Amino acid sequence: MKINNGIVAFIIVLLLMPIGHIIMSFITKNYPLEYQMLYAGALGFAGVFIILLNSRTQNEIVSSLFGLLAGILIWTGWVEFAFVYFAERLGISPLQEGGEIITRPEYLLMISSGGLVFSLLAVLMVDSTTRCNMFLWFQKKLKLKITKVASKKNYTALTALESIIIIWFFYILLLVIYDEF
Repeated sequence: MKINNGIVAFIIVLLLMPIGHIIMSFITKNYPLEYQMLYAGALGFAGVFIILLNSRTQNEIVSSLFGLLAGILIWTGWVEFAFVYFAERLGISPLQEGGEIITRPEYLLMISSGGLVFSLLAVLMVDSTTRCNMFLWFQKKLKLKITKVASKKNYTALTALESIIIIWFFYILLLVIYDEF
């Protein structure tokens, strides 16, 4: 019986994605904010360390798995905890309705980064040095005349970057969809 690679990849991503949420929930429930930021920094550095360890690996599958894990750790440690920290520091209150919390403060702050993520996506879309298959596919389908192509891919770093951008994009998308304007 042959197993479809797409299904296997989907299952692996489905199993790896909750890691960031589990780690974040554990840290926020068990440590004060000062220690949360210390552990958050360590998570981000762990992600960068994974990228550095695998930067010379040319096995696309192994590198992509480590890149996904690195991206999740960097997103959770350096991005998501930064929103938590600054929401707390700026005194942003959660959005409440009838005494029930509807949206946590960090998500109210995160939506303000929407312009940045869409700007980054737009720049990457027309970048001539991109090595990301998704952007290369869009460039081909949109018939963009991009001439320079990068020669060697660092699959771990590329997958980590793609993971961070995808997580960020879908956070913003969900926040916009849920926003009642």
